[in-house]
Amino acid sequence: MLSIYGYKWASHLGVADNGDGSLTDAANTWKKGLAGITVEQVKHGFDALVFHNHDWPPSLPEFRKLCLSKSTSGAPTLEEVISILISVSNRKGSLAQRYRHALAFAISQHEAIDMHGLRVAKSVDAKRMVKPVYEKMLETGWNDWPDHAHEDQKAVTHDVQRSSKTFAMSALSAIKGGL
Repeated sequence: MLSIYGYKWASHLGVADNGDGSLTDAANTWKKGLAGITVEQVKHGFDALVFHNHDWPPSLPEFRKLCLSKSTSGAPTLEEVISILISVSNRKGSLAQRYRHALAFAISQHEAIDMHGLRVAKSVDAKRMVKPVYEKMLETGWNDWPDHAHEDQKAVTHDVQRSSKTFAMSALSAIKGGL
């Protein structure tokens, strides 16, 4: 953390050892707070700090949450997600082809997202609608593609009975006769 935040980290928590090789109280607290976190998860936490452009060092609970969050590398930006969601109905193919990223699909399935409202919204309103869900999913993670996501979607057919003028006239006559 000292190499990322420099004086901000040093002024916030100081150094990790007391000078005699023993850990400071703050370092012991972080050691206990990160117990059970793997080296890979800690690396992910550091990557997330850089990805999210944190200006100040995180608190221990914030850093632990970043370590345990799903990887955000390769995730589309907020603007890319909005673009995908707005134009998804115009694309053909599997869910994976239409949504392009599992994050975009997960956001589309969230209860707070009104896909029709999003498609007709002004840019600033679309951003306001999607941003809280996007940020929460970056922080907590999202589900991977469902099993059927890579299968081509079958067209939905509706068996609509086509009526003729003769059929309509006879139906109206039947209604008239019943009155």
